[in-house]
Amino acid sequence: MTVEEPLTGGNASAGVVRVGDTVRRPAGPWTYALHGFLPLSADPAWQRGDDDARLRIFVDAYGLDEAQRRLLVPMLARRTRSMHDFLAAGAASDVEPWARLWREGHGAVWLADAEYIAARPQRWLAALLD
Repeated sequence: MTVEEPLTGGNASAGVVRVGDTVRRPAGPWTYALHGFLPLSADPAWQRGDDDARLRIFVDAYGLDEAQRRLLVPMLARRTRSMHDFLAAGAASDVEPWARLWREGHGAVWLADAEYIAARPQRWLAALLD
């Protein structure tokens, strides 16, 4: 049986709970759900050819209205860029596993993906609004 203990205080988002020895917070725009379902990637090996349709399916399933869809497009690139920045900070502080991931080139991949996404806002908007 899973027992959720609500956690309050601090600067965390609402809905944070402790379950056993883990802390969980509700899914939101910061989650990896979209990246897992639709890796918007600069690497042709990861491009599926149906990115627009999959993005639309994902957003439709969450029931986002037009305003939320318009906010999502710039957030896609920001969120992806934040992973690059997070890895860079971890590497600069020599914090594992982030430093190892940086050395392995993950930071460069996140940066290329962020630039790929940021260069195509009209494509993503058309997929979400048309």
